[in-house]
Amino acid sequence: EFLQYHQILKEQFERIIQPFQKSKKLKINISFVSDTKSFFVNLADIVCGLVRDDKEIPTTKCPCEKVFSEANPQQIYKNNPLAALNIIFQKFIEYGNSSNIDLIQLILDESRSDDEIYNQMWDGIYSFLKYQINHRYDEGNLHKLIGIRDLFLSEFEKHYAKITNGKQLEFLTLFIEYASHNGETKHPFEKDFVLKLLNENQGENRLLRKWEKWISYQLRSAQINFNAYNFNTAENNFSDLWSQQENITKIITFDNKRDEHTVAILGTLAQSYAYNGKLKEAVEYFELSLESTVKTSAQTYSYLFACYFGLEDIENAKKCFKKLTGCKAEEFIHSKAKNIWQLLAYAKLRALELYKLKNTQLPEVLPQKDAKTAYPYPLVLKWLSVALYIEDKEHNKERISGYLNQGIEELLNNSNGFTIKTLALPLIQLFALVDNSNPYHRQYNKLLAELTRENEYFKNFIIKSDCLNSIKSDTDYWHRASALPFIYS
Repeated sequence: EFLQYHQILKEQFERIIQPFQKSKKLKINISFVSDTKSFFVNLADIVCGLVRDDKEIPTTKCPCEKVFSEANPQQIYKNNPLAALNIIFQKFIEYGNSSNIDLIQLILDESRSDDEIYNQMWDGIYSFLKYQINHRYDEGNLHKLIGIRDLFLSEFEKHYAKITNGKQLEFLTLFIEYASHNGETKHPFEKDFVLKLLNENQGENRLLRKWEKWISYQLRSAQINFNAYNFNTAENNFSDLWSQQENITKIITFDNKRDEHTVAILGTLAQSYAYNGKLKEAVEYFELSLESTVKTSAQTYSYLFACYFGLEDIENAKKCFKKLTGCKAEEFIHSKAKNIWQLLAYAKLRALELYKLKNTQLPEVLPQKDAKTAYPYPLVLKWLSVALYIEDKEHNKERISGYLNQGIEELLNNSNGFTIKTLALPLIQLFALVDNSNPYHRQYNKLLAELTRENEYFKNFIIKSDCLNSIKSDTDYWHRASALPFIYS
């Protein structure tokens, strides 16, 4: 059935490689091998399926596509478990379908006795989970994936010893990364299990490499603590970690300015200060991390902007905005490439000028048509609403209500995790000043009770808040809008 298609492909490949054959005097033979016979063919098949998300790339229709897309994984998993798993992943990416959890478990159970097949499966699992993490804003499937993630997590904890030794820590880090980006507040692994895995890792005996792996684990864990509003633990952990790393950098007399792990520790310690309201200390450590930055510093400037915004320092906030966007705030309206985080910074800066100066030269940027409405878009709507409130709350009442209603609805979506839902509270507080007959006003105390019951750290945060602990508050619009710490506002 595929001979004609294969012949066409062969001729195309030969035309492309012919110049290289002649110049390098190479002899190249092209043949087609079933993915059930070759690991490399199967791996290429999985990778192509996962990374080809650009719909503009022209595709060649062939019989293979029809057979593969219509194949039933239930019927082929015994003869080709890798292809069956790949089909399940493809259907999830395309349709968000997670109904094959029982079949995935069956495939893993059937394949566990074959080390090669089992490890090839874990390679596919890694690519699949990594794809979902990297495309979380574009496709919004991360929370839908939790049942499949739980299955893989359980499999990993019980049978990690069967996975190639050098890859075990990569999977451990991947699961933690998923939990942090999914807004989870509980760590997927106990600390003792992580240390056990580090000590059992026969592929890495170098002490400093193990220290780097430990740092990577702590970095991911910090994000889960931030999700849980457990800011004190994060700050204490990274104060200790920085003290230990600083001692190492003093002993080793090389230039440590470009050390990636040092930068990451400084940046995460700065985040913990910012979440705890210690904005001046946060600025100091973010600036220190910039001195040693290895890769792009756009995220650091975004964090610095958030700190200066919290300090109501317009001048320095504008400097960070320019570093973040590549243009002055006054020129941003004419910028062609505006990503959502830049739009958020602009909306906050414009609102800050109106709040502090009672005036602004920054033009209003309207919500983008056909924009992705998931986080952080609702925060853009919040700060657009604040600016409209300051300019003329009565005249702009309808627009403000529309923005806030849309933002709250998106943040409280069932597909969101705990942390994203907490971001709705300031929007409901602000909405109360505009129209206390809004549908979320009477739901506030119930929502607050559910969130505080779910998380003890958040409960303590709310108790200390002079604004969020009740919908009936005397606080003004600005303190309501910025009631959550750091980038949560």
